[in-house]
Amino acid sequence: MPKFKKGDRVRVRSDSASTYRGRIGLVDRGPITHSGALDSFYVVRFGEKDFLATIQFPENELEPVPNY
Repeated sequence: MPKFKKGDRVRVRSDSASTYRGRIGLVDRGPITHSGALDSFYVVRFGEKDFLATIQFPENELEPVPNY
């Protein structure tokens, strides 16, 4: 069973090597599996004023953020 689904709010873990560590985004796609990879990957969408980025992260670098 997938850990996240499309539209879930997630935070990039603070111990991630990504420059997006600590940022909150929305799951856009996933889970995606790569040959030989231990983890599933998710495409996370980050949006700001005039900028939209979609970046792929391994599942272990993401943590759920409650929807309020």
